[in-house]
Formats: sequence, structure tokens, C-alpha cells
Amino acid sequence: MANLLRTEIFRRALPWSRLVLSGQGGGHTLNIRPAERWRALLAMAFLGGIPLALATVAPWWLEIVLLAAVLVANRKLLALFRRRRGLPFALGGVLFHQIYYLYASVAFAWSWLALRVVRAGGASCSSKAR
Repeated sequence: MANLLRTEIFRRALPWSRLVLSGQGGGHTLNIRPAERWRALLAMAFLGGIPLALATVAPWWLEIVLLAAVLVANRKLLALFRRRRGLPFALGGVLFHQIYYLYASVAFAWSWLALRVVRAGGASCSSKAR
């Protein structure tokens, strides 16, 4: 699992994020369409809410609502997995897919922030040279 995540993050998510931010990755293609962005937000809310519910900071019913929203938002993927491998696999696959949304979103945010820091550093260096 660790090797899978390392490969996914450093060989796919970060390079793809950099490509998109460079303007060469297309505007609304593949996993950056608006529907995918909503699914990523749902995943972050759902996964981020688990520790809050465990710590009794947030109610469990909210996690159940978020889980239902995740399943509805991913209903096509859920249906595909269910047809191919059954309901237990489908539920596990969709839940595992939420981890993808989480690390892909973090990788994109990291790349975006790194780009801003580099640009800000370049701007401050060029202004000092004047």
C-alpha cells in the first residue's frame, strides 16, 4: 500500500498537477472537470470528518450523510464495480477511491502553493536587482 501511494503521488498526482498548472494539461479534462472537483470536496469532507466524529466533535449522523452523498456522487463507479465484482467490492472500491481524491487534491494544492512561492521568490529577486 505504501509503495502504491508513493507511486501514485510522486509519479502521477504531482506531475499531473504541475502539467495542469503550467497550462499544458487542458482546462476541463479528465479528473479536473467540475463534477470531479465536487467529488474531491465530498471526499475531503467525508474523510476529514471521521476523526472529528471519533473525537465526538462532530455528530456521526453527519458522516452518514456525507457517506450517502459520496455514494450518490460516485454512483456510476459504484454500479460498474457492483456489476463486475459484487456489492462488497463496489463499496470498498468507492471508499478506496476517496483516498485518491484526497491525495490528488493535496498534491494539486501543494503544486499550486509551490508555484506561487517560486513566482513570489522570482518577483522579489528581480525587484531587488533593480
